[in-house]
Amino acid sequence: MTHTKKKFIKAGKYLKELRTRKGLTQKELAELVGFPRYGLISNIEKGRKTLAPPHYLKYAEVLGADLYQFTINLMRDYKPDLFELLVMKLCVQPKALNEQ
Repeated sequence: MTHTKKKFIKAGKYLKELRTRKGLTQKELAELVGFPRYGLISNIEKGRKTLAPPHYLKYAEVLGADLYQFTINLMRDYKPDLFELLVMKLCVQPKALNEQ
């Protein structure tokens, strides 16, 4: 398994944890965020697909997550180079990387 795949799986677990904490099924979440099929939620949570940035706001709202922290957590796994640039080089400080 590649390092990238492991990161996508990690992000998927984070998203699944938020969803289950909120008490939503994959189907319910798909309806609330406007996805046509709940299978997409399953693929994202299993690390087969990634959640596209245009969906971050709606996803965070539905799951009751802080948008800033939500974005930081996903960026760390989906876009580690960008995460490193923003956090390590430009000193954009995440609140707490494991929050939410």
